[in-house]
This record gives sequence, structure tokens and C-alpha cells, in this order.
Amino acid sequence: MERQRELIRLNYQLNAAGLLGVVGVLAAVWFFGLRSARQESVALAYRQSQLQRFLETETLLAAEFQSRQAALVTQRQETEQLLDRIPTDSREADFLQLLSDTAEQSGVTLQNFQPLSSLVGEHIGTTQVRISGRGPYQNLVEFLDRLRQTSRMNRVSRFELGVADASRNVCSIELTLDLFFNVQAFEPPSVAG
Repeated sequence: MERQRELIRLNYQLNAAGLLGVVGVLAAVWFFGLRSARQESVALAYRQSQLQRFLETETLLAAEFQSRQAALVTQRQETEQLLDRIPTDSREADFLQLLSDTAEQSGVTLQNFQPLSSLVGEHIGTTQVRISGRGPYQNLVEFLDRLRQTSRMNRVSRFELGVADASRNVCSIELTLDLFFNVQAFEPPSVAG
């Protein structure tokens, strides 16, 4: 019976040693095999998240680039339209005709057109002209609106409004205008696409 107990105890010890061996082998496999696979998986997941952020940033930058390209194209078109409104010399006579037509369309009577001084810069020159006229207030407002929208680039540098005939609701207006002209041809930079 003693021998049988000894065999059972030895059997338990062998089973325990076998179980410890299996656990040790599993631990070694995990430590050397699965652990490195897990680390590689974590590293790949981190790299994937970095690439995803990079892609999102690139997408935003591409959209911003497209938006700015469109804004540049619009700005170039506006610049070209503006340059179309600036002749190559002062052309006061042409402007007087344009002014007379604008006044007639607005119901304003022009009384005076007097060229004043010219100033020539590197690219743009200006000629000042003084004009005076009469008409109902609403007509003068329409005249100023039409003057702003004419095909010739101009700026009001002095403005006086008075009453010419209160009984007939007629106002007087005196303006000093700056007329712009190109001194040297200006070409806006092209938009690279």
C-alpha cells in the first residue's frame, strides 16, 4: 500500500511538473512570440492613426489650396475689370462726354467742368476735375450712383451739396473728382494651377 501511495504521489508530482512545463512553454511562447506580435500590432495601429491624421490634414490642405486658387482667380478677374476702367491717358474730353451722358440720364444739369491738376505716379496717374450741377435731390443721388458705376475709374475727393432753389426743390452739387489713368502698362501676375 505504501508503494501504491508512493506511485500516486509520484504521479501527482509528474502531473504537476508536466503542468508547470506546459505553463512554462505557454509563457515562453507568449513572451517571445505573442508579445512581439502584440507589440507589432500596437505599433501598426499607432502608425495607422498617424497616417489617418496625415491624410485628414492633407485633405484639409488640399481643400484650402483649392479655395485660395479660386479666390486668386476671382481676384485676378476683378483686377482685370478694374484695369479695363483705367485708360492709358487722362482723356478728360472722353470723361466729359461720359459725365454729360450720365447727367442727362439722371436728370441733372451740368454747369461747369474744369480740369485742375494732374499727378503722375510710377504706374497710375490721376487728373482732378471740378464739376458743378443742379437738379432735384433724388436726381443728384441717382447721378452719383451712376457716376460710381461708369466705365471710367474715378473717386470723389471733394463733395458739396447745397440748396439752389428751395421753392422748386432744386439742389446744387459741386464735386472734385480724381480720374485715374495708366502711366505704365500693368499686368497682374498669372495664377499657376
